[in-house]
Amino acid sequence: MDVVESAVLRMFMRGAAELDNLTDSDIARLSAVVGQADDPRAVIDAITYLLERGRDMERLLLTDMLTGLKNRTGFMQDLVNRVAYTKRHTDSSTAVVFVDLDGFKQINDECGHEIGDRALKDIGERLSQNFRRTDTIARIGGDELALLLLPARDGRDNGPKDGAPKDSDWVRRRVRACTRDMVYWDKSGNAYPLGASIGVVMLDVCQIGMLGSIDTEDLAGKVLKMADEDMYEDKRTGKNDRLAAAHFEAQMMHFPCGAEGWG
Repeated sequence: MDVVESAVLRMFMRGAAELDNLTDSDIARLSAVVGQADDPRAVIDAITYLLERGRDMERLLLTDMLTGLKNRTGFMQDLVNRVAYTKRHTDSSTAVVFVDLDGFKQINDECGHEIGDRALKDIGERLSQNFRRTDTIARIGGDELALLLLPARDGRDNGPKDGAPKDSDWVRRRVRACTRDMVYWDKSGNAYPLGASIGVVMLDVCQIGMLGSIDTEDLAGKVLKMADEDMYEDKRTGKNDRLAAAHFEAQMMHFPCGAEGWG
């Protein structure tokens, strides 16, 4: 059985999940190993089960359990693949986006962890609804998200027709719009808005050339770090003003002028 499992693992790692590709001699050899030469299909059934189980395990390893988004490992896998693609295609441009959720710590501390979890699920759902299924949306840290927004391809994108990234300003507006009116309340009626500081790197072959590295994984790490640094600049220049404006709007909606409790 160890030999069979080893063969299955090698097949899975190569992506050879199409069991029809096995020859009669392959089936006979595997059947002999498990002592089931009279029923070779039993071996195929076993391999099928193991392959499906492997795919399920891989999905679990790449998924954030709270939000259902990809996790950091899943995001980096997609980013590495995209960097490799971009190195070969000079006309490709992809937006790599780093998002830090402003106000999340206050929501989590003042409204409770259950509300904090709900806020993370809410923003994940909003982003998923407002970008395409071909894009990658991931939770890569406690209150950190990352997106990989692919270029339009011949009008065959799944999702909003204008969902392909145009430039960094467009990306920021699109992501920030997903946090609009996201306000959470504590038991005393205090409002805590959720905002976003956003860093964007428009990845193309010129950007890759400027980074001066030939290792694809190293390049992917550098690109994400650049998006992270851009996010901190966005946070430094605008976080407080954005949260203050959102808080004021939330309180105005909750306590209209003249209503009790609004001074």
